[in-house]
Amino acid sequence: MPPGPAPDPTGSTPDGNGMAVAFELLELGIAIRGERFRREHPGCTDAEVQAAIQTWLLERPGAPYGDAIGRSVPFPRSS
Repeated sequence: MPPGPAPDPTGSTPDGNGMAVAFELLELGIAIRGERFRREHPGCTDAEVQAAIQTWLLERPGAPYGDAIGRSVPFPRSS
């Protein structure tokens, strides 16, 4: 079987809903993180779960400067 077409470097899908897929994956990741927090803290309230998810989204444990390869640079860059 011949190989398929090369992936689109922009990340779009053939039907044009790449962003919809990205947001769906984000929602799934948030739900999974919430369930993990509930397992680790069985007596927590819904408000505590939401606060933990908010903290997780804002602080990015393990990736404080984002997921990009290379060194971080100030943004916006000076000319």
